[in-house]
Amino acid sequence: AGLTDVDRQVLREFAARLVDKEQLKPASVKRKLASLKVFFRWLELEEHIKLSPFHRLGLSIRLPQRLPRALTTEEIRQLLRQAEQEARSRKAKGRTNVLLLQFAVTALFTTGLRIGELVAARVGDVSQREASIQVRGKGNRERLVYLPGLQATTLLTRFLKARKRLHQSSDRLL
Repeated sequence: AGLTDVDRQVLREFAARLVDKEQLKPASVKRKLASLKVFFRWLELEEHIKLSPFHRLGLSIRLPQRLPRALTTEEIRQLLRQAEQEARSRKAKGRTNVLLLQFAVTALFTTGLRIGELVAARVGDVSQREASIQVRGKGNRERLVYLPGLQATTLLTRFLKARKRLHQSSDRLL
C-alpha cells in the first residue's frame, strides 16, 4: 500500500487500533495523529499527493480533564523550612534572593495566587499598609489579594527593604 492508499477510513482504523489493541493513552494517540497530519500536509504542499486524508476528517480524541496536583501540607512545610534555612545561611545579595524565595513561597501558599499573577505583579501594585497586592488574573481581571498573618506581612516588608537596598531598576515586584 502506498501513500495514496491512505484515506479517511484507514486513519480511523489506525486510531482505533492505537486505542483498542495497543492500548495507548489518548495523549499518545493524539500526538501520533498530529505527526501524521503534519506529514500529510507536507506531502500535499510538495504535491506528492493531491489532498491530505485529514482534510475535513471528523476524528477527535478526547483527553481526560486533569486537575492540578496540589502539594501536601508536609511538602509546603518543607519548602518553607528550606527557604528559612537558606535565609539564615546566606549573606548580603544572596540574602535578598532568599527573601524573595521566602516571600514568593509564602505568598503563593497563603493567598492562592497563581505563579503568573505573582510574577506579573509590580511594586506599585503592593500596599504595605493594607498588606495586599493588586493582581491581574485570567481574562485580565483585576483583584486584590490580602496577605494573611504577621509572618507574610513581615516577609513582604523585609523583602521590599532588601529590594530597595539593591536599587532595582525594574518595577516588577519579583
